[in-house]
Amino acid sequence: MLDWKTAKPSDFDFVFHAEEITELATHIQIPVRVEHRETKEMVFTKSVLIRKDFYAELKEQPDHISALNVIVVRRCRDELVQRINKKSMSVDDKITLLNQAPQAIE
Repeated sequence: MLDWKTAKPSDFDFVFHAEEITELATHIQIPVRVEHRETKEMVFTKSVLIRKDFYAELKEQPDHISALNVIVVRRCRDELVQRINKKSMSVDDKITLLNQAPQAIE
């Protein structure tokens, strides 16, 4: 299991394959696997959405694949940094919160 307290963004790789990219009505969806660099363990997946009109303009630029790669990696890195910096709630606080939760309506 991954210890998020000691994790650094440089410990991870972002993997996506062209055949997994799908075209939606208004967006291009790029599924990305975030893997731990040493163990190759998949940590999480993220779907990066790029607006179709932006992608069409981007494709007209030279070296658009590198630019797309930078965008995808940046968005995944932002998600990764959020997960690394997330403060977890203590077990005692979770139990207290569960005990205070309203009962389900039958």
